[in-house]
Amino acid sequence: MSRLKNIFLTGMIFIILGASVFLTSSIVKGKTWKDKGMMETIVLPDSEIMQRASLGYTNLAADLIWLRTIRYINIHNKGDKKYPELPRFFKLITDLDENFKDIYRVGGEALRELSKDPKSSISLLEKGRSIYPDDWKIAYESGRSYSLTNQWELATKSFEESLKMPEAPEWIAIHVAEGYYRQRDYMKSLYWWFRISSTTNNKEVAAMARSKVLYLDTLIPAIRIAESCKLFWEKYRRLPHDPEELVRAGFLDFVPEEPFNGRFVIDRKNFTIESTYISSLLLNCLEELSAKVRMYKDKHGNYPVSIDDLKNDEELGLNFPMHPYEGEYYIDHSSKRVMSTKDYLARIEIN
Repeated sequence: MSRLKNIFLTGMIFIILGASVFLTSSIVKGKTWKDKGMMETIVLPDSEIMQRASLGYTNLAADLIWLRTIRYINIHNKGDKKYPELPRFFKLITDLDENFKDIYRVGGEALRELSKDPKSSISLLEKGRSIYPDDWKIAYESGRSYSLTNQWELATKSFEESLKMPEAPEWIAIHVAEGYYRQRDYMKSLYWWFRISSTTNNKEVAAMARSKVLYLDTLIPAIRIAESCKLFWEKYRRLPHDPEELVRAGFLDFVPEEPFNGRFVIDRKNFTIESTYISSLLLNCLEELSAKVRMYKDKHGNYPVSIDDLKNDEELGLNFPMHPYEGEYYIDHSSKRVMSTKDYLARIEIN
């Protein structure tokens, strides 16, 4: 009798949910993608109704709603590429089956990338984290969604927690280092980049990490000089000529050492702090890339439109230099040379 009852209940849920799908298909037949997408959500029931209609077979109901979700995404992917009801689908699925583990990660990514709705993505992922606190993938996706809303403290916390979980890949440490940098916690960012440079077996990652360490090693004392310059300005209404004048005026106890045997320079015209060592590195990078622009012309018969053209060239894109001042390269089309968007370490903020 128990077996007959299970067969009956299984049949009932298929009839109820199947009727919903059939109704949707019937209504949308001959409609445009916009009409179809709208009808998909009109027929979609809310969580309470679905709980009752599933007759206890909530896992099966969640699976069927997941199929409906895929249909909804496909309809809009062929049309307007907008997915306004996607949060409703994923909420219903996880209300019906909170242990549907992969849905939290897949749904979180879909809400962030397709719906452009990081807040709904965070809500779904945090729901998943409460059920699967040791799943690194869910925690990592949560960090990515927090970063899109510029909640860098929460993003970094999620990345760091993810990194400590079983089977978490080492590359998540890059997101931790970047997260601390975005919070302007440069000492912690420096620690993480140094750790990455010392532990990774990936040559490209190691090179990137060493470049970040170089930059932060010079950025941190440069910021201290910039802050002292601001105090000097507030007292004398001018900028000091050099860091030594800050020491003589009592705004610094000593001149911070430039870590690579260069020196710090106060650009009084542009209100910035520069490093002679990093500036020389930047000039070398610009010369190297400008030469590659000419090589690109010889190879392809025309000049590259953007820096990406150089990066994507199989030959010229090899060993592409990172920007030593953490700026961007661009091609000046009048001179056919590569230029930089940034040539300083720290800006002196004057009110």
